[in-house]
Amino acid sequence: MIVTLVGTINDWQKEKQFIKLNAQNEDAKLVRVKRNGVLSEKNYKIADLLVGDLVIIERGMIIPADGVVISGFAKCDESSVTGESDRLKKLALEGCIKEKKEYTKGKAAIDESTVK
Repeated sequence: MIVTLVGTINDWQKEKQFIKLNAQNEDAKLVRVKRNGVLSEKNYKIADLLVGDLVIIERGMIIPADGVVISGFAKCDESSVTGESDRLKKLALEGCIKEKKEYTKGKAAIDESTVK
């Protein structure tokens, strides 16, 4: 009987801890969004993102969806997708065009129409 009681208490404590960790995980899945040109005052769940939303990415965040860098740059760990352990630098479109022009000097014309 004592063994059963101890096991039940242990299971109850684990369940409480699981619920607490799950709640923290859900809070981590909230993102700041600029929708229709207006930066929202509330955070959205990743599941509520719409096509065309601009997501404000901050240091240490998991990028919630496929997209294009609008401004700035990011270093992304894509190991869960590609298996590569190196962080890959992601540039805004203008930075990509500039970098590709420097890389292909004299080889081929690259502009926005060839990048898309």
